[in-house]
Amino acid sequence: MSLKLLAPAGAFLLGTVAVCSPVYGAPAAKHAASAADTRLSALYNGYSAWEDKEFGYFQDSRGEQQRAGYLPHVDEASQLRRAAHLKDLLAQLNAINTAQLSPDEKLNAEIFRTVLENEISDYQFRTWEMPFNSDSSF
Repeated sequence: MSLKLLAPAGAFLLGTVAVCSPVYGAPAAKHAASAADTRLSALYNGYSAWEDKEFGYFQDSRGEQQRAGYLPHVDEASQLRRAAHLKDLLAQLNAINTAQLSPDEKLNAEIFRTVLENEISDYQFRTWEMPFNSDSSF
């Protein structure tokens, strides 16, 4: 099946799900942030700021991400330091009681966990040592 046929079908299905949803058009319910929500938010926002600084990015006055005037360190010591930091973040994430999270923050926690686990595995398998080419590393 061609992509031209799949795109309209996908748009139709998404529209159908949205219209048939019982909360379509209803304002989203606001939940008071629990202590667990606040801890999680601080954790992933801190990760974002760390990653920007670590890899040479910053947000300009319009909130857009820009390259900083430096390149990240790529030596083995820096790679191992990053891996240790990510493992520490994952341990802090695991210490948060997910039962106390709001539904939105539960989803954020699972996404954040996946990001951390994937990055940790990249460091564990030392993917920074792979030679690279135009398609897929080695």
